[in-house]
Amino acid sequence: MPPRRFLFPSLVCALGLSALANADVCPCLGDLNGDGLVDAADLAILLGEWGQDGPVGDLNFNALVNAEDLAILLGAWGQCPFIPVNDACLTPVTVAGFGVEVPFCTINASTSLNQTSGCDIRGNLQDDVFFVYTAQETGHYRAKIFDATFDARALVYSAPTLQSVCFATQGGGTLLGCTHRVIPASMNPKGDGRYVEFDLTDGEQLLVRVGSPTGAVGYGTLVVERVNPGWSPCEPSETWSAGGGGSIEIGTLALAYPSNYPSSCVDLTDVQDEWHTFESACSENFNLRISTCTGFTFSDTVLSVYVGASCGELFEVACLDDNCTFDGETHLEEIVLENCTPNTKYYVRLSHFPGSDLGQIGFQFQVETICP
Repeated sequence: MPPRRFLFPSLVCALGLSALANADVCPCLGDLNGDGLVDAADLAILLGEWGQDGPVGDLNFNALVNAEDLAILLGAWGQCPFIPVNDACLTPVTVAGFGVEVPFCTINASTSLNQTSGCDIRGNLQDDVFFVYTAQETGHYRAKIFDATFDARALVYSAPTLQSVCFATQGGGTLLGCTHRVIPASMNPKGDGRYVEFDLTDGEQLLVRVGSPTGAVGYGTLVVERVNPGWSPCEPSETWSAGGGGSIEIGTLALAYPSNYPSSCVDLTDVQDEWHTFESACSENFNLRISTCTGFTFSDTVLSVYVGASCGELFEVACLDDNCTFDGETHLEEIVLENCTPNTKYYVRLSHFPGSDLGQIGFQFQVETICP
C-alpha cells in the first residue's frame, strides 16, 4: 500500500499548495522528531510551537509557526518514502552561484563517508548530504549554514573530481575546513548559524558535505558566497595613496565578519572588523596619523596597524584602545606613527571592542600623512 501523502486534502487545498514548496527539498519535511514517520507526535510538536518562530515547527522558514506549516505537515502524513536526492557523495546538488541560498534536508539520509571528519568535529559526520560548487573567480570565499533545525555542520573540500573525495584512496581531494565559527549575531540573531572561509581559484570545484556529528537530522540553508572586500587583510575595503591626507566614512560594521587576526592590546577573536591599506606618496620618511577621534564615531572601537611582506605574514606595529576623547565619546583612538618609510604598505584594522553595542554607528576614519 503506498504511503498516504494527504490525510486531509480539503484542508491542505484550503490553506494553499504553495506552502508545500519545501517538500521538494525535504520530502519528509513534517517528520519533526526524525523517526521516519509524520504522525501525531510530529503534530503535537508543531502545535506546541504555534504562533512562535519555531524553530522545529517552522517548515516554510518564515519565522512563524502557523496554518502554512500545518499544511506542509498534513501533506506529508504517513511513512516517509523518500531519501534526499543528494544523499550520495557522487550525486551532489549543484549550487548555481555564489550568494544563492540552497535549502538542505538530511532526514532519511545515509552516512556516505566513513572517515573522520577532521577540524573541530569529533568522529564522523553522520546522515550527510552533498553539494558541488565551481568558483566563478579567484578570491576568498565563505560557506555558511543557518536556519537549521539541528546542530548542522559542513565540511568543505577542494575536489578536482567527485571521486577524489568520495573515494579517498584515489587522492587529490583536500579538506579546506569546517563550519566551526558562529555567524555574528548582528546577521543571525537566532545564533544557530556557522561558517568557514577559504581561498579558491577560478574554475576550482568545491564539494560541501552537510550532516551532524551526533546523528541528529533536520533541514536548513546553505550558502557559498564571495567574501566582500574589507573583511580580510588580503582583500582590504579601501586602498589609499596620499601625501596630504584622506578620510572615509563607514556606516556600520554590523555586516562584517571577524578576520580573527591576532592583536596585542585586545583579544579580537570573533570580533567584527574591517581592513584598509595605505601607501604614502611621500618620497622620504613621513609621519602617519590614523584616528577615529573625529566627532562622527559613536561606538567603542579598537584601532590597529600592521606591516608585512604579504597579507598572511603581518605583524602588528601599533594597537590602541580608548586613548582619545571627543565631545563626550571616550572609547576612541588616535595612532601616530613616526618616521614611516615610503613604498611600505600599512594594513589598518578597525574593530569593535569585544561585546560592544552594534547599534547605530557613524564612523569617520581618517588617515593623514605629513611629508618632510
